[in-house]
Amino acid sequence: MFRWSVFFFLVYSCFFSQKRKGYVIGSVASEYGGRLPGTLVVNSRTEKKTYTNEDGIFIIQASARDELRFAREGFDRTELVIDPQYFSQPLRVILFRQEQLIPELVMGFVPTGKLKRDVEKLDTPYQKKVAAINKDLNVYMKSQPKVVLPSMKYSGFRTNNIRINYVDVIGLAKGVKMLINKVSKTSKEPISPVEREKFYDKVKVLIDKKYFANIGFKDYDFDALLSFADKRYALAENYYYDFDIKKIHQYLRISAKEYLRESKPSLFDME
Repeated sequence: MFRWSVFFFLVYSCFFSQKRKGYVIGSVASEYGGRLPGTLVVNSRTEKKTYTNEDGIFIIQASARDELRFAREGFDRTELVIDPQYFSQPLRVILFRQEQLIPELVMGFVPTGKLKRDVEKLDTPYQKKVAAINKDLNVYMKSQPKVVLPSMKYSGFRTNNIRINYVDVIGLAKGVKMLINKVSKTSKEPISPVEREKFYDKVKVLIDKKYFANIGFKDYDFDALLSFADKRYALAENYYYDFDIKKIHQYLRISAKEYLRESKPSLFDME
């Protein structure tokens, strides 16, 4: 009798232990029946977790009395304690959407487009300052100026006041030019005969003589032309220290026409 009692106890314990742990299979859906894929399923005791597949189905290892937690964004979290019957039949879990509170709408200020009326309705900390500034501005505009303003007593359009109101710019420019020329001429120091000969040699080396040869100047005539131009335009004094072959060439071309006009007027036709 004792042996049979032990046998039934072992069979019952084995059967009971098989029903106390295993895998729980189930599905997660919304309150409206739609499947919820990607829902997180966590066993709070073992900290094992899984996610529902695209059909909202999950499978997780658990024991009886374990707590499963279901969480998904936009839905309330749900906890469920495992019952032994969940090991032998599919589990269906329903998640409810979270309540979304719509913020209270407050009607704000609607401008009319008229500045004076809209400013009066604006309740800002600067409203009093703006009113004070406007008041002071009105008082200032009505008060007499403390500084004497220029009058229009003398008009620039009156013929008898033209010399007073306008400056002869052209005459002033001519006077300044004459003064500069006078100073430049008096500031030129005379050069020695040796320096003058050096200047002549430098000009004969650097000058292009093709133009002068075409109008009849030979090499020996060019020396006479250079001396003629130097006496008339003071080439040596002006360009010995500030040598400028282009300007010297221009003066020589002018001097060539003058030289030919004075020495051979019948052979040269001036334009």
